[in-house]
Amino acid sequence: MHRLDRQTAGIEQSYPIKVLQIGGGNFLRAFVDWMVSKMNHKGVFQGSVAVAKATPGGDYTELRQQQGLFHVAVRGIREGHTIDEMDLVSSVEQVLQPYDDFASFLKLAESDSLSVIVSNTTEAGIRYKDQVFSESEAATTFPALLTAFLWRRFQVFGGDRDKGLVILPCELIEANGDQLKEYVVRHGKDWKLGEVFLEWVVEANTFANTLVDRIVPGYPGADAAELNERTGFDDQLLVAAEPYHIWVIQADRDVESLFPLAKAGLNAVYTNDLTMYRQRKVRILNGAHTSMVPVGLLAGIETVGEFVGNPDMEAWLVSVLQDEIMPTLDYDNKMLQDYMQEVLDRFRNPFVEHKLSSIALNSFSKFRTRILPSLLAYVELKNEVPSNLALSLAAMIRLYEGSWKGEKVALKDGEDVLWFCQNVWAEYRSDKITLNRLVGKTLAHKPFWGLDLSEIDGLEDQVTDYLYVIENKSLVDHIIQTTKS
Repeated sequence: MHRLDRQTAGIEQSYPIKVLQIGGGNFLRAFVDWMVSKMNHKGVFQGSVAVAKATPGGDYTELRQQQGLFHVAVRGIREGHTIDEMDLVSSVEQVLQPYDDFASFLKLAESDSLSVIVSNTTEAGIRYKDQVFSESEAATTFPALLTAFLWRRFQVFGGDRDKGLVILPCELIEANGDQLKEYVVRHGKDWKLGEVFLEWVVEANTFANTLVDRIVPGYPGADAAELNERTGFDDQLLVAAEPYHIWVIQADRDVESLFPLAKAGLNAVYTNDLTMYRQRKVRILNGAHTSMVPVGLLAGIETVGEFVGNPDMEAWLVSVLQDEIMPTLDYDNKMLQDYMQEVLDRFRNPFVEHKLSSIALNSFSKFRTRILPSLLAYVELKNEVPSNLALSLAAMIRLYEGSWKGEKVALKDGEDVLWFCQNVWAEYRSDKITLNRLVGKTLAHKPFWGLDLSEIDGLEDQVTDYLYVIENKSLVDHIIQTTKS
């Protein structure tokens, strides 16, 4: 077994750095770096990536040791066929740690070849926090760090409008590019960098709103030895990913000619409005995840694959999507049906072990963004409560009691959420009256939902009925009975 580096892998060719990547986690490596490598192999980009650490601590030691090389194990089902490929990614040329060597990070801003910045600093990464401007030390937030980088580029090139960059944030928040631009401009104003700089930021640079989607489970520990045996390398950065991928880029300027993903056969969409793509993903794919999590965990199911591998659970999930979520989306029905089948195929991927417990993180906020819009739209459309979504809501409320069948539930959520749930469940006395009171207080808690859900006719009673079934009867039997009827 060989160590993995450019000499042992026979990688001699290198390209000028065209992409600065803020963050070097599993997702960006199996998504962006993999795509840049694909574009290079097709001869349509011929550029490399500089990866910069987004936070203090650590310096991507393994990535440095392997000289930017790693494999992506692309495995799954596509159109009924099994995909099992090992792709060597060779697009990463430089690794930077701004918090140890800020000068080298800013030096990249002076590069004439640089054209694109990508990032994934998690949903919490695009935020505003007061910072003291410094040209010698890295700021502690991504927007501030980016502002300092753009300021250096503005100075070096004298405000040349042709030296603006295309900025593609991959953080999973709505209007990610717009929000990032807003915070960069705010820092520029706070730091008194001048109106000319602010105009250059807005007019010379493109902050694109994006939507990214690919399931990347990370290092395939159970299969790593076998996969490394196939390649002949001891790859410490081996990362698993599903075959499906999509990158939707919304910009008012021509990004495709600069970053030609589609020319390399990649699933990229360049559009002036990504609303449909975002709504479809959030409501169907993410909605399916969030609705199945509490039901599955209470039923003793551990993974997404196990959930859809159970005929009764899969039938219930299909009903959630077909009968309660998709009717609220005003798009072509065939397109929605095809997308649903694609999502279910992805869930069935035998190579991906996607744990429900990991998806359960921050379930209340996820329910609000992923499920609640469908529930409210269904009530408005049908003038009745969607029963499956009400069951999922009841299961989530039960999960947040903190224990199930004598075992503690490992809840990961904000302290305010956990405190509220602990207190309302402390009043429960195993009867329907106190259950109804508990449900009423939870639905009326506006910080969870942004509105008082107890005002929706029938929702409180239906959630209470389902919670009573979960608490005193059998959730699994109820679902089986429901799917058979």
